[in-house]
Amino acid sequence: MLVAYPLPDKGHRYTIRRGSGLFISCQAFGDASLGINKNIIPRFFYVQPPTSPAREWRRQFPHIMKHTLLLITLILAILRPQLCHADFHAELSPHRRGINYFSFYVVDYEPDIFTVKFHGQEIIPSDWLFTIEDLTPEQDVITITCNGETKEVDLPPYNGNGFAVLNLLDDEGKGYKTYEGQMDFSIPIDESVIRHPEKYEYGVIAERGLKQREAKAGCTKQGDFYVYDISVDRLFPESYYDISYYVIIDGEKYSYRFRSIRTKPNTISLRYTSTQTTATITDVTYSSDNTFSPTKACIVKDDGTLVDVIGKITGFTPIGVDYNYPFINIRTYIGDEYEDYSYKIKTDRPTFNDNKTTTSTGILVSPYFKSDEIKVIRFELDFFERNSNKVESTFTIEPGNTLYLGGLRPNSEYKYNLRAILSIPGRNEEYRHDLLLYDFFKDKYFKDVLVTTTELQLTTVGTRNVSPTQSIVSATTNINDRETSVGFQWKKYDAPSTLPPSEGYAAIYDGSMEGRINNLQPTSYYNFRPFYKSNDGTYYYGQWQTFDPSDFSYFEPTVHTYDVEGVNASGARVRGYVMAGTDDVDEQGFEYSSTSSAQQHRVVCAATSPSVVLATGQIMNATLEGLEPATTYIVRAFATTASGTVYGEEQTFTTDAAATGITDAIAGSPRPTIVCYYSISGQKTLRPQQGFNIALYSDGTTEKVFIR
Repeated sequence: MLVAYPLPDKGHRYTIRRGSGLFISCQAFGDASLGINKNIIPRFFYVQPPTSPAREWRRQFPHIMKHTLLLITLILAILRPQLCHADFHAELSPHRRGINYFSFYVVDYEPDIFTVKFHGQEIIPSDWLFTIEDLTPEQDVITITCNGETKEVDLPPYNGNGFAVLNLLDDEGKGYKTYEGQMDFSIPIDESVIRHPEKYEYGVIAERGLKQREAKAGCTKQGDFYVYDISVDRLFPESYYDISYYVIIDGEKYSYRFRSIRTKPNTISLRYTSTQTTATITDVTYSSDNTFSPTKACIVKDDGTLVDVIGKITGFTPIGVDYNYPFINIRTYIGDEYEDYSYKIKTDRPTFNDNKTTTSTGILVSPYFKSDEIKVIRFELDFFERNSNKVESTFTIEPGNTLYLGGLRPNSEYKYNLRAILSIPGRNEEYRHDLLLYDFFKDKYFKDVLVTTTELQLTTVGTRNVSPTQSIVSATTNINDRETSVGFQWKKYDAPSTLPPSEGYAAIYDGSMEGRINNLQPTSYYNFRPFYKSNDGTYYYGQWQTFDPSDFSYFEPTVHTYDVEGVNASGARVRGYVMAGTDDVDEQGFEYSSTSSAQQHRVVCAATSPSVVLATGQIMNATLEGLEPATTYIVRAFATTASGTVYGEEQTFTTDAAATGITDAIAGSPRPTIVCYYSISGQKTLRPQQGFNIALYSDGTTEKVFIR
């Protein structure tokens, strides 16, 4: 405001005083300000009568006219405020910017001259402070009206994200809390942020994939704050949701993303009873905090079929067959949306053992799997290369059979693991499982079996000279009798050291290794020693020993019967040892009979017997077929020479009980007969040849047969 007043002496002096601060101005004298540059306005001036009327009048006249016009203009500005010109500019002094309001000052405000209107409504200041409310969060321009003329004024930006409640929340426990199937939010808002927040509608949106949940807020006044409580329910446990807040202003929704929040994991609790392959569920509890209640639930089986969650579930794998307990997948629905959760079932553990025996040069593995519900089709064994994780060979073991892993280095570590091909009730296909062994000391299951072979023992014993040109040499050893890479070397006593010895392979029975040396010269002395050759070509020897072949005697054949293998309801595999003595062996094989029968049956290793696996040599093999189920038998090996028959030890075994139902018919079907043999090169023969042969059966199946 400009104020001019006259001085009482020395003519008329006018002082013009200008207000301070920001202002609204127009090009006229008005109550707001002057329309001329403030820097050229004098602070006072004098109007003084001339001392020389003519001269002074001419000198002062321009000044008198100038100041007279200025005074007239000032008087008109005071008396005629309606002459305010419409061209103006507005400068505001901001006070506070909230989410939906803006307050500011206008310096030297005079209500008769200057008014502020917003949306046609005049804004009445409070202590010179104007406040415009009901702004939208994104609004950045308002319209000011001065005496009917308007001008747009830019608002200062709001220092936030447009929805202040987001800034009021922190980590969990400070504004929100999560549960298994629910999230609760508590948002305090005061009027320094939002004016009259109670008249707006607030809410939260929780998005998960293409699905979302929305909840509106309830408002309560607590002291100086309005508190908005929002609860979003019908959520899935252990799931991430994208959380957004929104406010509705004049029917328009303004949404702002907060963050991703994960619900707590649920603790499904089942009441059930179980066997090795089944579980019967009697009750299910889905949530420990009672916030997750699915509208529907079911079990998802391995083949994708759905069954009711309450009831009997079949097809489980027993503990010990896998690494962990078997799981069931429980599918829970909220409306048409679902989520799968795994639950661990403790089933009964079948009896399982690899029944391994470690020797100096090999490992015997006889897998044993006992279950009243599960049938073992076969076992598979992966044998690893020494000091490596690479599988060297994979072997198949039929139930009840023994696998010998031979040709190993003595006092060395090796690794293998087993798996079983199972037929499990409730599963239509064969099921492959790694077999786990249990360590009682460490209370855990393990898959890889580490074994260390023992120290090799190989001691030369002596000879039995059965003729002037034939001698049986022997040694004692801890090598298993299944080892084939054992034998003897020999050469003449006086042979040069550079001359390599001759060698031949031998057989072992009960720690005794024997071999036969032919075509000796009775006039010479010979040295011999036992040896073992590992798979990598390394030789291990016993001591040299000298013998005289001319010092001979009569010896009967040596006959032994090994343990019976591969016993089932109708057959068994037998193995024997025959070392000819002085006389040639005319016939060798096995005799067997049931303990309730006095009649013995002879199975001779001849080509005319189609039910026998043909074999020759020191180690002979045969298959006994057509046996009665659940019957005890006695079997022994024999060898017949011109001087008579020599028998090995008697071995007793009992056949398995017969199966029932359809399996009985299959088991009782006649066994196919051998039609012919094929060599490895594909040549057809009627008799098996030494080495590997392929036997062709009458039903079209084949079998690999090894003949020594």
